[in-house]
Amino acid sequence: MSKTMRNREGLSLIELLVAMVLLGVMITSVAGLTFEAGRRSIVASAENYRQAAMIREVNRLTALPYSAISLGTICRTVTTTAMPHQICVTATTLGNYSRTMTVIVKPGVRGVAPDTLVFIRANAPTINPLSI
Repeated sequence: MSKTMRNREGLSLIELLVAMVLLGVMITSVAGLTFEAGRRSIVASAENYRQAAMIREVNRLTALPYSAISLGTICRTVTTTAMPHQICVTATTLGNYSRTMTVIVKPGVRGVAPDTLVFIRANAPTINPLSI
C-alpha cells in the first residue's frame, strides 16, 4: 500500500465530532417533540375526564326529583377520581315550573380550562289540561 492510503484509514477526530454534533441536534429535536406529544396527551386525557364529570353531574341533576333541587350555588370537590376537580351547581328560578341549572367543572390539572353547561330543568304542572 502506498503511504497516502495508509493515512486515510479510519475516522479523523474532526469527522467524529461533526457526527456527534449532528446526532445530538437530531436527538434534541426528537426529545422536544416527544415531550410536547406527552404534554398534549395529558391535557387531552384531562379534558376527557372533565367531560365525563360534566355528563355524570348533568345525569345526576336530571334524575333528581324537581322538588329536591334547591335554589342557590353548591360546590363540592372530588378527589377520588383520576382527575381531581371541583363541581359547582347553581340553580335559579326561571318561572313557576322551571329552573335554570348552571354546572361548572373546574379541573385540578394545569392547562385544562373549566367547562360550563347551562340547561333548563322543568317540572310538569300538576293540572291536567284535558280534565278542565
